[in-house]
Amino acid sequence: GRNQCMITQKDIIAAIADHLGLSPQDIDRQASFEEDLNLSSIEISDLISFLNQKFDVYLPNEDLNDIKTVEDLVMLIEDNLI
Repeated sequence: GRNQCMITQKDIIAAIADHLGLSPQDIDRQASFEEDLNLSSIEISDLISFLNQKFDVYLPNEDLNDIKTVEDLVMLIEDNLI
């Protein structure tokens, strides 16, 4: 993929914030997508496909059920960048 070694957790948080219309400092890594950020499962999957395209990663569907918090998603993307 392109520039994958350059992608940091900060970049991933920034992209999540951007997609949600928030600023990165408003994103709490421990925040739950459903409870804290009030995202529906459709919004969560929109966010994930946005990140898949932006970072040129593919997150397997079976992993998506494990994503509850921002941290989960950041870690999963990071794991898939390699």
